[in-house]
Amino acid sequence: MKHLLIILSGLSLLFLSCERIDPKYPEGPIVSLYPAADRVINTWEWAYHFDQGLNRSGEYADSTLVISDNNIVQICGPGDACREGTWRLISKKTRLQFIFGQQATAYHIDMLKQDEMWLSVKDADSVSTVIWQLVSVE
Repeated sequence: MKHLLIILSGLSLLFLSCERIDPKYPEGPIVSLYPAADRVINTWEWAYHFDQGLNRSGEYADSTLVISDNNIVQICGPGDACREGTWRLISKKTRLQFIFGQQATAYHIDMLKQDEMWLSVKDADSVSTVIWQLVSVE
């Protein structure tokens, strides 16, 4: 009984010391032992891309989104040169901002796992929505 109490106490402390308990990302996960930045840093490919009412997944089928630990982001298309910018987590790590030249776009993080990330953004007029479902290449 004493061992069970110690185990339960340890698990409680583990969950309370995690990065977050509240569902910061609507689609999950609820709890993660890995910091958000560590999960964002990856080489991603588009599993789904919705923009201005159209499914544009085919246009991004062979493209990659490389997010590096030095805050550099690259979007590389098939046979094209990569477009390079910077990235950062903002709004209490609920948004991922990409900056290319003078244009900054902050995507809402709907899901953030080590091998899957969902991002979305609405235009200022809330008419056009962009949804990205990204999966890890590695």
